[in-house]
Amino acid sequence: MTNITRSQFLAGTGAILCGLVASPAGAQAFPNRPMRMLIGFAPGGIIDFIGRAIGQGMAEVTGQSVVAENRAGGSGIVATDALAKAAPDGYTILASEPSISVNPSINATLPYDTLRDLRAVAITSSSPLAAVVPVAMPVRTLRDFADYGQRNRGQLNFISPGTGTMTHLAGELFSQQANMEASPVVYRGVGAAFPDLIAGRVHYVWSGIPGVLPLIEAGQVRPLATSGAERAASLPNVPTAREAGFPDFVVDLWTGIFVPAATPDALVQRINAIVQDALRRPDTEAALARAGATPRFTTPAESQDFFRAEVARWAAHHRGRSAG
Repeated sequence: MTNITRSQFLAGTGAILCGLVASPAGAQAFPNRPMRMLIGFAPGGIIDFIGRAIGQGMAEVTGQSVVAENRAGGSGIVATDALAKAAPDGYTILASEPSISVNPSINATLPYDTLRDLRAVAITSSSPLAAVVPVAMPVRTLRDFADYGQRNRGQLNFISPGTGTMTHLAGELFSQQANMEASPVVYRGVGAAFPDLIAGRVHYVWSGIPGVLPLIEAGQVRPLATSGAERAASLPNVPTAREAGFPDFVVDLWTGIFVPAATPDALVQRINAIVQDALRRPDTEAALARAGATPRFTTPAESQDFFRAEVARWAAHHRGRSAG
């Protein structure tokens, strides 16, 4: 029998173990310990709400806990960087929203390469935003608000959790389409700004519905419109921006699950299957419905194609704005 050194034996054993992890059989045994879900924004926003709901569903599917970890900062860049540098073993995932595809076009440098270092596993939901104002503001409709903004040009502001977030971009986009001016006021998460919104110190926000729904139900803020192509199930009496006279204003706050790009294909397929099973659970479906979100079921390939298309779309949008 051929003699081998201890180091050669250990190296060979390690290679076999790595192969098992990356193999379909190894992937089926995944996960066998708790997973970590990074969330790039403070608690209270829609990505936090939906991410945690999906994480709970994943835990119920697998029997392993999914620990949500909020790493707010840089419009999701802090959490995304942590994911890019994480071990590609499937145990660290990122719940994100469109800022992950917007950030490359509005930041000269990022601590990671978006398309080289990240991989979309599943696009999990689509949902509209809701435009809300303080109840003391003398407007009842979105058109009223646009007129009010034109009469008070340069005096209004809106809540922003950071440049590149859909909340921020929706505020900028609406200002353009309404021919009004409003300045962003940046907070560490939309929820942190609600006391100022209720008091009228900030004038409006395009927010994820879960965050503002309790305020609407309590009569503390007034909803004017939602941003989807159709009315939100959780706010059926609130018109869309299209219905309110802004036919080109449609904003989708999609959510998705991401992993480091080097994650083996078998693990990506396994995580996708777990996420889809989680989305089909009644508790998860109910949570997304409360958020005004519609579940989406995409394969890893479809998810990655969508992600690449979103990165390209926002890059083209940014070039168009710069040229203008």
